[in-house]
Amino acid sequence: MRGESEEYLAAVGMWREAWRPARVTVLLVAESHVAETDGDAGIRVRSPGWVKRELPETYVRLVYCLGYGESSLCSPRPVANGGTWQFWNLLGRLGLGSWARMPRPSVGPEARLRWKVDVLNGLAKRGVWLQNASPIGLYAPGGHRLANGPNYDRLIRQGYEQFVWPSVRDDQPEQVWVIGRGVGKALAGMPGIDPGCVISQPQDRNQSRHRTGLRKLDTAIENLTARPRN
Repeated sequence: MRGESEEYLAAVGMWREAWRPARVTVLLVAESHVAETDGDAGIRVRSPGWVKRELPETYVRLVYCLGYGESSLCSPRPVANGGTWQFWNLLGRLGLGSWARMPRPSVGPEARLRWKVDVLNGLAKRGVWLQNASPIGLYAPGGHRLANGPNYDRLIRQGYEQFVWPSVRDDQPEQVWVIGRGVGKALAGMPGIDPGCVISQPQDRNQSRHRTGLRKLDTAIENLTARPRN
């Protein structure tokens, strides 16, 4: 696997921390961010002035980074910057409601970006925080996986044990939900992991299975937290 720069990995952490709730009530554990690629280190993100939150400027391929999937905020523009719309639909449902879907491209970048910020603020107000089990990117842009088999399981387990769980342990989250059946299998038996709180990824070919798990997750969060009103 190609290494990622210290600056890139630090920025991944800063973007995630920028949207951390005051107390993590529900922890979502996904697989990993998308790995750094050539040219990413020189890209800066210009967050809109109306975002009432201090945000980093370093570009990373992480859903919490406003520039990921929004090239108009980036200078210079990144290559292969499609973002992860499937995860945005999942997060939109948890942050705003079951009706929430990422706006279509035809609405324009500002309306889409305002929707994303509303989602992230809604998640933070509800105490919902997304972490990645692996501290390094396991996918290259385009979806090519960079680790498999025993090496994959080791990275997932070590990352969760050494970074993810210690980061929320003092918050004593009410629930931990794993997004990804492979991630759930790798994390079996780890602190906070409940085999009944694992759903498939949004990209699951079996969309019925994913929707069933998502409804279960949404109901569990609804029972724990109040959804903020705009």
